[in-house]
Amino acid sequence: MTSKKPSTSPALISGEIVVQNLPSSDTLRHAVATGQRLFIEQPAQELDIVNRVATASSVADVFGGATLTSVKDILGTSIKVLEIESIRPSDFADNGGLGCYLVIRAVDPDGQVISVSVGSVDGMIKLLRLHELGAFPRWVAFDKAQRPTRSGHYPINLVDRQLQMEG
Repeated sequence: MTSKKPSTSPALISGEIVVQNLPSSDTLRHAVATGQRLFIEQPAQELDIVNRVATASSVADVFGGATLTSVKDILGTSIKVLEIESIRPSDFADNGGLGCYLVIRAVDPDGQVISVSVGSVDGMIKLLRLHELGAFPRWVAFDKAQRPTRSGHYPINLVDRQLQMEG
């Protein structure tokens, strides 16, 4: 059963790692190693919208990306990641994840600007590290693992598609 997480749970009491901006890949690695969740102190959903529209370079970009696309809806599809827009708190308290997800701005193969929610640990750590390395824009895709974990889940992995799409 999934339940909504209270938005006012104090990080100091729960032992969560408080995040005010994008966490580093080291912070994410520490959270996974210690079994902690990330607590997003001030979600930036409104700021995401303002930043996306204010930096738009075309009419399509002004109106694109207004809704979130789930990774599950684009499995196997190559997308060109332009940037990480933000990190947001997860609405689900018992999802077993990090308690948050990334929102990325990308372009699909048809040239449409989309915003994608990424909650898988593999996707989040790779995207954060690519951000740190200054590797955006970059073609990637999300693939579902062929085998389940011990708990029966099929992880979603981020794979590089740069050579296939541009080389």
